[in-house]
Amino acid sequence: MIKLKNILSEDSFVDQAFHNAKPINEDGHTDVASAKRKMKLAIEDAKQLLERLETMDSEGDLPSWWMGKVTLASDYLNKCRDYLLNPGDETAEYGGDAIKEKFNIRKQSCKQSDGDAGTHVISYRTKKGKMRRACHTSKKQAQDQVKAIKGPRR
Repeated sequence: MIKLKNILSEDSFVDQAFHNAKPINEDGHTDVASAKRKMKLAIEDAKQLLERLETMDSEGDLPSWWMGKVTLASDYLNKCRDYLLNPGDETAEYGGDAIKEKFNIRKQSCKQSDGDAGTHVISYRTKKGKMRRACHTSKKQAQDQVKAIKGPRR
């Protein structure tokens, strides 16, 4: 401990360390560079996960905590995409006071509440800000649910 104090107290040693220090050249010090790096890592992780899932039985089960994380990750990426692709939208999740219902219909394997297999998932945020998802057996059924939620035009 005493030796370390002696070394640190010697100004010449500390000055020499700073003098010999080389600048670090890495991305991530700006928002765009950091976002690019994180997106590349997310793509790499998603590829590995998908490769592993492809080896598994399609009717198999996964832990609910794991599926919850996949759902959140997908939702967050969708929000990031929406923000960058629709920069003028003032009702983005954190961008404005108004929360607008936005409906996203995707072709995706899913399981309905009665256990039947579905082919399309509708996801949306309610006017109160709650995230909702529903599984449907066709795109038309998902579109019909959107119409029912929106209600008659005024």
